[in-house]
Amino acid sequence: MEKLHSKEINLFPLHTLVDDRWFIMAKVGQGGYGQVFKAYEIRKKRYVALKVEKVADRRSRIDLEVEVLKKFQATRSRHCAEFYYSGEWKGLNYYAFQLLGVNLSTLRKACPGCSFTFPTVNRVAVQCIEAIRDLHSANYIHRDIKTSNFMIGYGNKTLIRCVYLIDFGLAKCYIDENGKHYHEEGAANFRGTLRYASITTHEQQHQGRKDDLWSLLYVIVEMIKGTLPWAKMTVPTEVHKCKVDNPPEKLVIDLPNEPNYALMIDLFKQTMQAEGVKEEDDYDWEKSIDELKQLKRPSKRNLTDSHSSI
Repeated sequence: MEKLHSKEINLFPLHTLVDDRWFIMAKVGQGGYGQVFKAYEIRKKRYVALKVEKVADRRSRIDLEVEVLKKFQATRSRHCAEFYYSGEWKGLNYYAFQLLGVNLSTLRKACPGCSFTFPTVNRVAVQCIEAIRDLHSANYIHRDIKTSNFMIGYGNKTLIRCVYLIDFGLAKCYIDENGKHYHEEGAANFRGTLRYASITTHEQQHQGRKDDLWSLLYVIVEMIKGTLPWAKMTVPTEVHKCKVDNPPEKLVIDLPNEPNYALMIDLFKQTMQAEGVKEEDDYDWEKSIDELKQLKRPSKRNLTDSHSSI
């Protein structure tokens, strides 16, 4: 999720009731094509997230996200936010899903040196690999793996220790109806985020599973060091050259077509064991858990007033 734009008009007005079901509490995310709101579901008395976009002539990004999210959820991955509902309200497409907490980019920047400690990085890396593996098992590649597209849960200790993969607006199925990999010809348009895109994506090659993992490698380096050598560059050719000149130990150069997820996870777990890192150790963000509880439940009065005014 990108930084909020304070002057951007809210697609869902705050403190209103959508579809006689969702009480809109606050805008918590702003992306290239939509907005995310924290809402309270009146019927089931629970907090949810609503992602909304304007209805357009092109294929709805919301429709794509819902399609991917449902298939991701079918894998029973613990790193997939639960899908609740999708619909249209006053010319706006939206869907409701499990409310999550803070993204890893925000959490990282709140730490000293803008980096996580060794125990946190190792366990987060394992969870991120698991999340990408599970999405790939649903026959989709993400194509926009970055720190801000991983979030921790919202609520109890178990949830805030779990990392979720989000934002499937650029996801693509890599398997055809016969179970074979798509083989696309010609140059590919750039898809992703400049800072985290793989070198082959810069070179206009069609993306596959290895590109998601290559992007994750940059995410992990950023979590450890607090930055990347090309972080402040904005010219694509300069970023590409810097990535070529700073290969991450050439770990993904000879990556096989089907990544060995188990091996990668095992490498991090072996390192954790050697360094005495325990799974039950606190993550860096748990030391300031009170700061994560930023948005409160709406008062009964506010809910009643909003409902009666519609």
